[in-house]
Amino acid sequence: MELQIYNPTDENAIKKIDWNYEELKQEITTRANDYKTLVYTDDNIKDAKSDRANLNKFIKVLDTKRKDVKKMMLEPYTEFESQVKELVSLISNANNNIDSQVKSYEQKKRDEKLEKVREIYDKAMSVEGAEGIADILPFEKVFKESYLNSSTTFKLITNEIEDLRDRVRHNLEVINEDASEYQF
Repeated sequence: MELQIYNPTDENAIKKIDWNYEELKQEITTRANDYKTLVYTDDNIKDAKSDRANLNKFIKVLDTKRKDVKKMMLEPYTEFESQVKELVSLISNANNNIDSQVKSYEQKKRDEKLEKVREIYDKAMSVEGAEGIADILPFEKVFKESYLNSSTTFKLITNEIEDLRDRVRHNLEVINEDASEYQF
């Protein structure tokens, strides 16, 4: 599946709109300079109104032609754009179906891994000598979102939870020594 544009190509695309720009520019510049220095009196105000009307008509003709050329140039693009949007919509609908299934699968795997992490936690907190540590370190404080990543192994999770449990157990032993003023 490949998009191929047959027309226009780089070779036959319109690179420039050819028109009598230089000729018009020269004539308009000359006339505009004449009008800039022209002074109308009460006697020839009718001529001023006529000149103004003629200039406004010419501006309107130029602007209308610009809009016509723009419309003509954009017509093929507008049709192409709507066709591309239609194809994108078809692809997006199919892709959304796949995406929802992939996300559902990934969520199922994350939920399964969450249960296994909870089992690891329960097992780590139920060993001899770890009594009461689960009260200090509930699952919510131990759990990290990164545990649910597919790249995080159960071995790493087990090691982290057991290391945390052992550190807390050791720290409690230090606090609860016979000579400690901070005994529980």
